[in-house]
Amino acid sequence: MKTTRNMMRATMAAAALVSIVLALSGSLQAAAVIYEPFDDSESNLNGNAPGTGLAGTWSGSSYTVKSPGLSFGSLPTSGNYVLNSGGALRSASVTLGPDLAGAGLLDHGAELWFSFLAEIQTAATNTAYEFSLGTDPPSFFSGMPAGGQGIGVNLWRGTGVEAATWDNTRTVGSRQTLAASSTALIVGKIKWGADASAADTIEVYLPGTDLVLPVTPASTKSAVLNQSLFDTLGFDGKSSPYDGAARIDEIRFGATYDDVIGVAGGIAVGETFGDWGLEWSNDPTEQLNLVKTATDLLPFDKEITVTGGLESIIIDETVLNASGTAWTDYHLILGHDLGGQFEPIDGLDGLAFLSASSDAFDGAIQVSPGEFLFHGGLLAPGEEATFRLELTMPQGDQVTFTLRQIPSVPEPATMGLLTLAAAGLGGYVRRRRKA
Repeated sequence: MKTTRNMMRATMAAAALVSIVLALSGSLQAAAVIYEPFDDSESNLNGNAPGTGLAGTWSGSSYTVKSPGLSFGSLPTSGNYVLNSGGALRSASVTLGPDLAGAGLLDHGAELWFSFLAEIQTAATNTAYEFSLGTDPPSFFSGMPAGGQGIGVNLWRGTGVEAATWDNTRTVGSRQTLAASSTALIVGKIKWGADASAADTIEVYLPGTDLVLPVTPASTKSAVLNQSLFDTLGFDGKSSPYDGAARIDEIRFGATYDDVIGVAGGIAVGETFGDWGLEWSNDPTEQLNLVKTATDLLPFDKEITVTGGLESIIIDETVLNASGTAWTDYHLILGHDLGGQFEPIDGLDGLAFLSASSDAFDGAIQVSPGEFLFHGGLLAPGEEATFRLELTMPQGDQVTFTLRQIPSVPEPATMGLLTLAAAGLGGYVRRRRKA
């Protein structure tokens, strides 16, 4: 039996890798729709090729491309940075490609995130910078041309950062201090109004190097804008001397916070309830790998957090029976909270099992969207069972749920009732092939 199980484990591992490549690549990866690392190394920004999601070439003859690029904590970075090398007020801009609108991120009611790195040097005595998404590039003194609109951020040396909107002229929200001579990660969250007459709101955040999003925004501003006309990404600034100008780098736009900090979605285990041993890893990031030592027959709960807007995940786990009692069945239940506060899911929010299989039990019955019962086997003390679970996730940047597991030896009558209930709910049985 042990030889058969080892063969089954190898087969299941290969199947898991194939399913990850086919099911989890592409739609399950969080990625910025626009990403500008300024990796065109030509020293003058004007005429340089833009990054992902942008079109044409950059305009901005007073902006210099310099190396190396800025860095901030574990934020993924590449390429160079740019600064205004002309000293006087100058703007730079580039045309949006079709991707932002094509992803629905300019639609009424949609949510659009952006981020960029900025560093203002102590040497500057008169520095101001603006960063905007709009119909035209911003101009610090004159705003935008007549009819021009935009939304973004205003930066001041020594005084701070402000959320900003443009409707010909610029208006700003409250100001949050921004330290000079240090790199800051500026994050914006734009919530477009439900219709053309509803206000659009931008919230600006200043995460630390741990990349944890603050609970409270640093600045907020609302205005009624027509984002369907927005086709330009731009910034402008002035400084005396120019070497003290703000340095700009790592521009990202996307659908979620994880998109704009370069995080592809992932899975992590949080708190647990019960006395079992547990080790876990998430390699690749869309798959959770668990190794457990079951020391009793009591429920074992673990909280699992999924980030990056993943639509489904795979969980591979190995469980060692160290309870001293043979198991004839094994329950897996999805819910929320731990221990006595645990509540099974109702299956209405999108969290559910898609499939489940094991090498140690002959059958797997899906009792409900959030519960599987494995039966028809005998796992003796000291033996291991492997499981592969596929779950569908609710919509959202971050989803936290509990996976409860219970090994047991049910009475025959109980098994019969569970089987009938599963049949009535349209459950199905998967049987493994025996050697």
